[in-house]
Amino acid sequence: MQLDYSKFVVGEPADESISFCSWKVIEAYPDQFIGKTNRPRAKPFFDKILEGKVWDFFYLYNPEKPSEKPRVLVPTVQLEGFLKGINRALGTSLAIPGGANQDRFYMRFGQGDTPRPRYLQRCRDQKSLKVDSFPDFQQEDYDNFRNAHGAIQEDWMKNWQMLVPRPSFDKKKNSDKKAAKRRLERERMLHSTQEYLHLAGSGKRADVVLVCMDVEAIEMPPNPISEIGIAILDVKDLGGVEPGPGGQNWWQLIEAHHLRTKEYSGLVNHRFVHGCPGSFDFGTSTFPQERELPEAIMAILEPYISKNRHVVFVAHDAGSDMKYLASIGFDVLGLPGLVDELDTKEIHLAWKASDQGKSLVSVLNDLCIHSKHLHNAGNDAVYTLRALLGVAIEQIRERDAKAKGEEYKPALFDVKQETVVEDPNSSW
Repeated sequence: MQLDYSKFVVGEPADESISFCSWKVIEAYPDQFIGKTNRPRAKPFFDKILEGKVWDFFYLYNPEKPSEKPRVLVPTVQLEGFLKGINRALGTSLAIPGGANQDRFYMRFGQGDTPRPRYLQRCRDQKSLKVDSFPDFQQEDYDNFRNAHGAIQEDWMKNWQMLVPRPSFDKKKNSDKKAAKRRLERERMLHSTQEYLHLAGSGKRADVVLVCMDVEAIEMPPNPISEIGIAILDVKDLGGVEPGPGGQNWWQLIEAHHLRTKEYSGLVNHRFVHGCPGSFDFGTSTFPQERELPEAIMAILEPYISKNRHVVFVAHDAGSDMKYLASIGFDVLGLPGLVDELDTKEIHLAWKASDQGKSLVSVLNDLCIHSKHLHNAGNDAVYTLRALLGVAIEQIRERDAKAKGEEYKPALFDVKQETVVEDPNSSW
């Protein structure tokens, strides 16, 4: 259903869910996206594109060059309606192109509070588009853009560059595209984490329940699951509690569980890692049978699921844990109330602007979070959640320190902690 823009006021930013395309790209559509046979037939419709039609125009400044003229956009749904009208009249099948060109016609702005197109005017049955002057550039668009994470800024600029038609479109290598998408997803995870914790953003996000899981498997084939660790942090409990250095004040609010598979409870890994299933430091271990593991997990999560809470799954190198959980019949993506998945390995890469993933113990050491008895699934789940809190907080601290020209060091650098620092070469 097409949105009604008639009540928009000049300068009002569009919702980030609205797809846009550039007016200049639309004007170039006949030459770039219509074949030789149909082009002469369809061209007259584009020559009189404003006549007898209603278009809602938006404008968008480049926050890095605010003195330059903004670019003009329209909602993609209005172009789709225009093409359908031509198809009815001519019996053609004009459509928004697929493949790499499709991105030019479905651009969305606003991720990470970056600038969004602002409403300009409604054009109804006119001969030509007349814009006497554009509204002034808004300082908040500059501030929001500068505060956005690097990959989100890059994605915004990529869309900005696609607002101008080009004779030929760039063809990037698949590896480059995939790497760019991974970086963007990491930045999204980091920004979302900060919003979930109410460290950034508008503060309008609903309080979520962070559910972190870690899986330990026997190192010999067929590698059955021997331990499952679950650490839970209800963001509702954070209200009124200052995070403290590196989120230390929030650690006490983490609920920890450790499930040891009864059939394999007598086995301890030692060839590749030094397992310590008997050293759960945050509670008492339980011993369900292998076939009971999915039910045992759901019993732990039931208090939150029964209240229809929004759940965010957290893990370090999440793909591996999700595969192991799937092997016992527990589908993470099918978890009731699931709204997001966060991977601390990827979020740490976003903070460090790196492509070399690090082990959990290395991430903890970067945060100056002391740890002990890793490779115990219950402990690992707790420390993974601590790492999530730490990275979310420290990224903001480091950014602010650099903005002030100050030296940055982790907040826990000089803070005394009870646990000892693990060896980063311990294969985690």
